[in-house]
Amino acid sequence: MTDLVAWSGNFTGIQRVVYSYAKRFMADGAKFFIYDKLDNRHVEVSFAILAKLSAGTTEQTQLARQKVKQFIGKPYYLLSDNQRKILKPIVRAANHLVRSVLYHTVDHSVQRSIYRDYPLASFAKGDTVVLIGAGWNEPESIKLLCTIRDKHAIRIVQHINDILPIYQPHLFVDYLSKIFMSYMEIVIKNADIITVISEATKRDLVIFCKEQKAVQPVIKVVRLGEDVPVTRPVNPEGIRSSDKFILSVGTFEIRKNYILLYQAAKLAQLEGRDFPDIVIAGRKGWLTEDLTYVIDKDPFTRGHIRWLQNLSDEEIDWLYGHCMFTVFPSLCEGWGLPVVESLQHGKLCIASSVSSMLEIGNGMVDYFSPYDARSIMEKVLTYSSGAYKEKNRIVQNSYEVYSWDDSYTSFKDAVS
Repeated sequence: MTDLVAWSGNFTGIQRVVYSYAKRFMADGAKFFIYDKLDNRHVEVSFAILAKLSAGTTEQTQLARQKVKQFIGKPYYLLSDNQRKILKPIVRAANHLVRSVLYHTVDHSVQRSIYRDYPLASFAKGDTVVLIGAGWNEPESIKLLCTIRDKHAIRIVQHINDILPIYQPHLFVDYLSKIFMSYMEIVIKNADIITVISEATKRDLVIFCKEQKAVQPVIKVVRLGEDVPVTRPVNPEGIRSSDKFILSVGTFEIRKNYILLYQAAKLAQLEGRDFPDIVIAGRKGWLTEDLTYVIDKDPFTRGHIRWLQNLSDEEIDWLYGHCMFTVFPSLCEGWGLPVVESLQHGKLCIASSVSSMLEIGNGMVDYFSPYDARSIMEKVLTYSSGAYKEKNRIVQNSYEVYSWDDSYTSFKDAVS
């Protein structure tokens, strides 16, 4: 559960998968552990702690927030709820900067692990150790588990969403491809079973094993769950219920290919055609500074392409409920959760015709080339003229949501 301890804010992507499986494993009597980097050991944690993490209230997060509030001073507490909401992104940015500076200036050799008092995780013969998160961030963890496996005959199961940093390195920051490659080399040689979330990822993994001249481990495809409980949709600030817009959900990073939406909107502008407003909902990722600048400074797109950051699940739920339809121009995916979420909310999705996205929807997703601005422009204009309404009715009447309970049953069967 190391991922969840290190995470701050609402769970997305990997963290959501980890927690969704973890709470079901808990009901089956599983034990949970995290990697203590400073002491190079695995310590046991209770699910009660993990449940708190799902609400973004870890001890670390709480402490960081207290430090920021102390720095800002008493006026922070006198602000209205709305003012705090406006200030929130600034506080988070400052928080991240402070943590980063402290991490790189502190002498870690004399640090005392915050997990020093946690009990050592115990492993016995026949145990199955399930790794679901982003283990490449702490590769020493799996190396230690391999040592434990040799001593106690445990089984190691690694869950993989994708191996895109290996085959699409240009879509990620420089350092990620190298550490990811090193981690996967360890995984394919030591995991008893590897579970993946799509046939596309399985194909990539089979190719990778051949290229590494490694004996291919057992690889099983397990579909992710889709049912995300939301108590009450919340209207994001700056968006009116009367606004007509198309929605694109996903981290604002180069791989999500939002530049294609910009190009499609500009192409429509040049041809004098009425392109609908676009709302992009996602956290800030990497390699997007140029696009952010262009969208913000272009007089045409400034009012027509809106990027909303750090939204809650309730706010994203509202956007799904009020958009005409969704568009997902990603260059590659391990699965494509926003495509699934769109269908789950009864909304047509037009998506890239690559990788795992072709596996989703049973004919209820329309596709375009992620390198063809005219293709996406024509589809958006066709559907936004009114054709989306019938497509939405088909989705609402036909799409069957795959539950996390069903996904967990499949996952547990795969690793048993």
